[in-house]
Amino acid sequence: MANPCSIRYFLNKMNWVKAQAKLSYDPYRPGLRKERPGSLIVADLDFGIGEYYRWWVLKRFGLMLQPTAWKPHVTVLDGRKGLSPEAMKLWKKHQNKIIDLEYSVEVEQHWKFWVLPVRSKALNDIRSELGLESSKNFHITIGRML
Repeated sequence: MANPCSIRYFLNKMNWVKAQAKLSYDPYRPGLRKERPGSLIVADLDFGIGEYYRWWVLKRFGLMLQPTAWKPHVTVLDGRKGLSPEAMKLWKKHQNKIIDLEYSVEVEQHWKFWVLPVRSKALNDIRSELGLESSKNFHITIGRML
């Protein structure tokens, strides 16, 4: 009989999909409640990711999700915390850079939002450069419950 822990580890490794995203500093986000220049970094992904997983949530759970307001993305810096003057010297250092990440196919619900967990060394390296703690809570929001 196989060790259940090794099976779980194998399945978890298989449930992560490699993807690439394009970094964007202070992206144009119509309808954003507060704009703070020099405070928002996102990694934009293809629209198809959101469309596919919204369809999957509908088929599996019977829930119709409202698409996100913007293109699917991972928030690297959310604009709530200001950066030091030293960190601001690095602002836009990685603008339009393509980075690697992995996302889980296990959709999660957070309040009214449905998300895909994300892990990325590159995103945490950028946060570290800016003097911020690494994050274990990266995610792609795929939709909101109607």
